[in-house]
Amino acid sequence: MLEEVFKEAISDKFALASKSSNSESRCLYGVKITRYSDGAIVLVNVATESEEHVPLTDSQLSHFCNGWRFGVYKLAIVNSRASLSKIKKSLANANPNGKRFKALMSSKKELEAFILKIKIKLNHEQHI
Repeated sequence: MLEEVFKEAISDKFALASKSSNSESRCLYGVKITRYSDGAIVLVNVATESEEHVPLTDSQLSHFCNGWRFGVYKLAIVNSRASLSKIKKSLANANPNGKRFKALMSSKKELEAFILKIKIKLNHEQHI
């Protein structure tokens, strides 16, 4: 399955390409897929706050059974919802008249719009 997903990622013109002497990668919406010179293929979530990017869990990998874009969109929604949750918690503690509150509200609206955009793309992907 990972070889097929990697082929799809390579042909994705919107994915950021990266190549080194021992690997080739594509990255889109916080998901990075890398094929190493030994043939190993690894998918990682680079949109987390973790300093090290950890390979995807089996549950996260299962989304890629439906293709590169489908898996990317699913993970992008999960990541965005996690960020949105943190913003909502910060909003609860922010002064409604302060600059921080306004900045958080702006970020909240941007994230909500992004999630909607990705959901529309995901819906389109499911009907292909």
